[in-house]
This record gives sequence, C-alpha cells and structure tokens, in this order.
Amino acid sequence: MEEVERGERMPLPQSVVLGAKDLPRTILSDHIESSLFGKLKQERLECARFYGKTYDEVPGAEALVVKVVSSVDKKLEVKQQFLKIFQEENCPVDFGPEIKAVTGEALRTFVYHEILVSNFYVVLDLA
Repeated sequence: MEEVERGERMPLPQSVVLGAKDLPRTILSDHIESSLFGKLKQERLECARFYGKTYDEVPGAEALVVKVVSSVDKKLEVKQQFLKIFQEENCPVDFGPEIKAVTGEALRTFVYHEILVSNFYVVLDLA
C-alpha cells in the first residue's frame, strides 16, 4: 500500500480484482444465500412496518453474495479471551452502507449473526 501511495507501484485495475461473486457456487452457498434473503426480506418488512413506510422505501441488501470457501466437519476450540473481544465488538468486519435493522443494529451485523448462527465460515459481499 505504501508503494502505491508513493507512486512506485500501480494498483490492480478493478476489472481484475475478484470478489465473492467470482467464486464458484455450491449447494451450501446457495442454501445460505436463500436463507439469508428470506431473513433479510422479513427484517425489511418489519422495518417498514416499524417506520410506517412501504417495503420499497426501506433500504435493503439487494446484492448479497455468499460463497463457501471452506466446509469442514471440525470442532474449533477458541480461547475465552478471543470470545470476549468479539462479544464486546459485535462484528469484526466493517463495510458497506450503514443500513440499520429494526433492532437498531447495522444490517451487516444482522447478516453476520445469521451466518454465525448457521455455524458457517463464508466470504460475503454486501452491496
């Protein structure tokens, strides 16, 4: 990054930078996407009711892409200190527009919680 900032190196053009949509689809990624779209639709409906707006007046996550990069039947032991850090922080990744769920949490946090409840690790693009 420093070399790019100093003009010593050119960044890759956006056309060659791959995202989640460029990874292969799997039955599992399709299932997770489908489940999330259903939950996000329900969240958007609840948000519209709460604010007295129509469904289309409430912002939502239209371009959600989920890809499974690893699916292993394995139990992962995590140190208690690590768990405490992420319980306090809520969500370790910050990206995308600040759309709020009806509960007041960021919509991205809602999505991550749904994925974590499913106990999957995924690559996620949320436009």
